[in-house]
Amino acid sequence: FPILEHDLIEVIMQKLQKLQADGKLEFYQKQIQDRVKSGIERPNPVKDVIHTQTPRSFTFDPSIVVTKDLADQNGTVFYKKGTKVNPLTIRPMTKPLLLIDGDASDHLTWAFKMLKTYPLAKLIFVKGAPLKIMREIGSTVYFDQQGIICQKFGIKQVPALISQQDEQLLIQEMKAEDLWVE
Repeated sequence: FPILEHDLIEVIMQKLQKLQADGKLEFYQKQIQDRVKSGIERPNPVKDVIHTQTPRSFTFDPSIVVTKDLADQNGTVFYKKGTKVNPLTIRPMTKPLLLIDGDASDHLTWAFKMLKTYPLAKLIFVKGAPLKIMREIGSTVYFDQQGIICQKFGIKQVPALISQQDEQLLIQEMKAEDLWVE
């Protein structure tokens, strides 16, 4: 039997050539570029994270249980399967994390005051335009893409501060006006 299906590459090329002939290819390219640029300039906000209503503090134990023997390049096992490992005992957290709504001026004020106390802290937006603020302040601003940090640490309210306390992480969700660490 002969193959009756069209070559997918040929079909795509034909559609692109038709769009180009109709003068629509540039329009669609511009639309895609604008959408990508918009997503970079203003990522989707983290869902289910609100401005702090009821401040709370809690700890998070980052320990894991090793699921298989871990060995170095020479085959020397340095953690046996079933061993509980806390990464904070190996490498302490030296840079606290400040999570805020980048569209809220009181959150930005809170973050800048916190940066005076914790100059190495990483500023992480859950909403807003991080590149715009980064250009304005001349410092790196991160974004909690897809809410990974909030989900991992159980953060439901911002502003929030994540810092190390002994061998655990201390997570503090606070009102922007409540904590002015000097």
